[in-house]
Amino acid sequence: MTAILSRSAQSGGNTEFRMGVDMAEYDLVGIGNALVDVLAPVEDTFLEAHALDKGAMTLVDNERSAAIYKDMPPAQEVSGGSCGNTMAGFASLGGKGAFIGKVRDDQLGTVFRHDMQSIGVEFATPAASEGPATGSCLVLITPDAQRTMCTNLGAASHLTPADIGKETIQSAKVVYMEGYLFDPPDAQAAFVEAADAAHDAGDEIGVLVHRRDREEVRERRAGVEVLLQLGLGETGQPGHDLDQLLLRAALALELRDVRSVDDFIRPLSS
Repeated sequence: MTAILSRSAQSGGNTEFRMGVDMAEYDLVGIGNALVDVLAPVEDTFLEAHALDKGAMTLVDNERSAAIYKDMPPAQEVSGGSCGNTMAGFASLGGKGAFIGKVRDDQLGTVFRHDMQSIGVEFATPAASEGPATGSCLVLITPDAQRTMCTNLGAASHLTPADIGKETIQSAKVVYMEGYLFDPPDAQAAFVEAADAAHDAGDEIGVLVHRRDREEVRERRAGVEVLLQLGLGETGQPGHDLDQLLLRAALALELRDVRSVDDFIRPLSS
C-alpha cells in the first residue's frame, strides 16, 4: 500500500514558497530502518536446522539472530533496508539525498554510516550509545538463488522525534518515509514531526506503507490511520494537501471498514 502526500509548488503557494523548493539542498530525504544486510551462501540443510521457511522474511530477536549468525559461513556486509536501498539507487542516478535513521555506535553502525556517505548520501543522525545493536538482516542464499531473510530491527526501530533533523527535512524537495519503520509509537511520532516540518517548508511527502494482507492491516489499523492523518485533519477534512493515495483496493476497504472505494475516497476529496 502506497500513500503519496504532496504539496506541489504549483498548487497555490506564493513566490517565496516556490523559491524555497527551488533552492532545496537535497532532491530527496529518506526516513527509514537503518539495516545492514549480512549475506552468505548456505545449503537447504542450514534452513532446516534453524527451522526457517525458505524464501520468507522472518522478524527475529537478538538471541535468535545471534544464534543463526554464529552458524553462518563467511558473510558479506552491505548496508540495506528498504529506504536505504532506495536512497542508494537514487544516488546512483545522480540525485542528491540524505538519510535519517537510527544505528548504534557499534561495528555495523559504522558500516552503515560509511556505506551511505561513500555513495554520496548524507547521514547525520547521531548513533545511540545504549540500547539494541544496529539492525541487521541475515540473508541466507541457497543454491537455487532463493533468499531467506532473518531481520532483527534492533536500534532501527528506536527512531524518535528527537532524531528528526528539521533543517534537513526543510532543505529537501521531497521527503520519503518508509512504512516498515512505522509501527513503533515513537517512530509514528517521528513521522508526524517530519511531515509537519516538510509541509511547513512546502516539501512533497511520499509515504510507502508495506502491508501484505488484510489481517496485517486489521492488526495495525490504528497506526496506518495516523499515516492518513498526515494528509487529513482529525475531522476527516484535509489537514494538508493530499494529491495522491495509491493502495490496493481490498486493503483500503479493510482499513476504513467501508464497502466501496468511493466510500474510502470521499473523506479524502471533500
